Amino acid sequence: MFFEIEHYFPQFFLEEHNMVKSTPISGVFEIKEKKARFAKVVRKQRDISIFEDFKCLFQSIDDICKQKSDFLN
Repeated sequence: MFFEIEHYFPQFFLEEHNMVKSTPISGVFEIKEKKARFAKVVRKQRDISIFEDFKCLFQSIDDICKQKSDFLN
């Protein structure tokens, strides 16, 4: 198992689009191999709340690069 970019989406959103499968570890899920189809779904999204957890990713990138980006505008 490993972390994938899809893990930044809310679990309910991933479940709605049949993107997760359970693992033997309680509370841990794996992303299914339907990424091209899922990418099409994501591109059509207008609800920005599903991208909320990406903020911490962008903040980490800013910290590594030692600069502040205005990725919300």
